[in-house]
Amino acid sequence: MIVSGLVIGYWFISVFVPNAKRERTDADRHAAQQRDSAPPVLAPPAEPPPVPAPIDPPPLPTRAWHEVLGVAPDAGRTDIREAYEAALLRHSPEDVASLTAEKRALARFRTRELHEAYEVALRARG
Repeated sequence: MIVSGLVIGYWFISVFVPNAKRERTDADRHAAQQRDSAPPVLAPPAEPPPVPAPIDPPPLPTRAWHEVLGVAPDAGRTDIREAYEAALLRHSPEDVASLTAEKRALARFRTRELHEAYEVALRARG
């Protein structure tokens, strides 16, 4: 039984895997020797992708604080604070995080403008 299994296994391998019995020819040996002895071909180093230039926000305009916040020049501290908080919610950089780089830069610019106008307004109101 064991002998018949070995014979059938040998026959199966010789029929379905014909290259297993094939001897290497001189041409195969020569090609393998050349492949093994040839120096490796190195690809030129890939250039890193270009880094996009950072988008600089435009310089702050010289608008009056009450124009930036959208309140009257003689507004009280509570009106100034409410206008500041409402404008800050409209132009929050976190809300536009998924938008384009230009829109994010514009939101950062507008937020910075609001902060500076609010500080000037609080200093003016004492």
